This record gives sequence, C-alpha cells and structure tokens, in this order.
Amino acid sequence: MLRNLGSVAVRGMAASSIVEGLILRKDGRELHDDYHLLSITHGSRRVRVELSCPDGDAHIPSIVSIYPAADWHERETWDMFGIEFDGHPSLTRILMPD
Repeated sequence: MLRNLGSVAVRGMAASSIVEGLILRKDGRELHDDYHLLSITHGSRRVRVELSCPDGDAHIPSIVSIYPAADWHERETWDMFGIEFDGHPSLTRILMPD
C-alpha cells in the first residue's frame, strides 16, 4: 500500500510515533506501531498508518526500503519494545545494553 501512495500522495516520512501502545484484548495483548507520513510535494497531505501485532509474536514489515528515514525509528522500537521489523537491514541495539 505505501509503495502505491508514492506517486499519488506521500513522498516522504515526516515522523513516526513508534509504539502507540499496548492493548489488552480477550485473546492476548497487542502492540501498535503508528506511522505519520507527510507529503511535502503535494500540498502537505497526511497519511496515518497504524499496524498491530500480537505481543507474543511481534513482527511488522519494515518500511526502510521505501522510507529510509524510518531506520532509526524502527531500531528504537525493536530495542525498547521488541517488535521485529521483517526486512530491516540492520536491527541493532541503540539504547539498551546487550
């Protein structure tokens, strides 16, 4: 979906709020990751993408190949909350000790 938006609405990632929260559900806990995208070239259009994954198997596809600015945000989220970003080029610790 994000790749298709590239020529129409969103050309760059402005910010990411990383993990929005931990939601408790009857069938288990969920982690939520939130991306806020802003198009500078198309009149400041905004797109908000929220992804969720189960706490026990926290995997979300990486968007680094589309928006390189997400690299540090995904690494921080993995380091602090344990969400694995599938396809990320180098998930390495940046805040927490090994």
